[in-house]
Amino acid sequence: IIPGYTDNNGVRKPVLVFGAGYDTNKDDSGVGTADSQGRGLFIVDAETGALVWSVTPAINSATNLSEPGLLHSVPGEVTVLDSNGDELTDRIYFGDTGGNLWRVDLPGNALPTSSQDSWRIVKLAAFNGGNTATDRRIFNGPDVVRIRQDGKAVDAIIIGTGDRTNPNATDVDNRVYLIRDRATAPYATVRPTSGECATPGVVDFRCSLPLTDSDLYDISDNIIITGTDDEKAVALEALRTADGWRFDLTGAGEKSLARTLTINGRAFIPTFTPSNLLSDINTCEPQSGTGQMYIMDIYSGDRSVIPLGPIIPDTPSLHFSEDGTIRILLPPGAPASDIDQPGEINCEGGVCNVGESLRPPYGNYWFQEDYQ
Repeated sequence: IIPGYTDNNGVRKPVLVFGAGYDTNKDDSGVGTADSQGRGLFIVDAETGALVWSVTPAINSATNLSEPGLLHSVPGEVTVLDSNGDELTDRIYFGDTGGNLWRVDLPGNALPTSSQDSWRIVKLAAFNGGNTATDRRIFNGPDVVRIRQDGKAVDAIIIGTGDRTNPNATDVDNRVYLIRDRATAPYATVRPTSGECATPGVVDFRCSLPLTDSDLYDISDNIIITGTDDEKAVALEALRTADGWRFDLTGAGEKSLARTLTINGRAFIPTFTPSNLLSDINTCEPQSGTGQMYIMDIYSGDRSVIPLGPIIPDTPSLHFSEDGTIRILLPPGAPASDIDQPGEINCEGGVCNVGESLRPPYGNYWFQEDYQ
């Protein structure tokens, strides 16, 4: 459900939100170039398929917001968010095959007019460095988690990179990222100009966008957990003041090919590492690789790894038992034996108990006393 889209009786109508798809231009060898197809986000009527609104590089119209910077195809899932609990989607996050992370804002209670001056889009981050090693591509939907930073609400956007169309590639240094999006309400104004951003007193998170790898703290070495007391203190302060963190996937060709799932402050991050094709070149068997699942503390970067065997793992599934216990169902291949994990998480037989349960239902009561 989005703002302002109703039938003739004012009843809200459901919509579908999705990316424009994949461009086979990205199948070409070498560093990826701009696409001609798949560059967009679409919102359509769930019943009729009629276009309600879109973001593409095309010109502004009654149903399209022009974004000339949207140069790469959008094959992955998009993530929709209701910021204020009014049952209306007012934010959308998605990634593209150019390694960019985007945010779309749908403020207000009406659809945009042909001037397209109410709903807007901003590039939240750019993770592609433009060479072979940094040709990072996003095929997954972002995971969005509400956290607190320095006593304030922040939305953590977690996304991994990896080329799903070429899982055996080994020439790109892929990463997993957490971006702290400090604007937890929809943007209701246009983005400040560079001159306005330079004016003292102007505080708008968009002035620092798009974020890049250099804006994020590198948690790969796990200094916050394994360092000396002095090293831990320095690392914690660096992480606190950064706009998020980045984590290197260090296996040869390791990549994120499925969406991350976060619960109770732990991110379950599935990755895939292809087999060594050179060492296996004389075998007569199909080449595969190894899946693994990182379980990572999103606040400190502390983590462990669960091996999953020769599969490309999908996003883990949530399971809620009759007593309200929350569990994570791991993809096939997880070890049957008990595996120690950070915090209160315990994994055994492909199931992880996360140490949390659904809150029991509660009732609201109202009464009025009448006086004679």
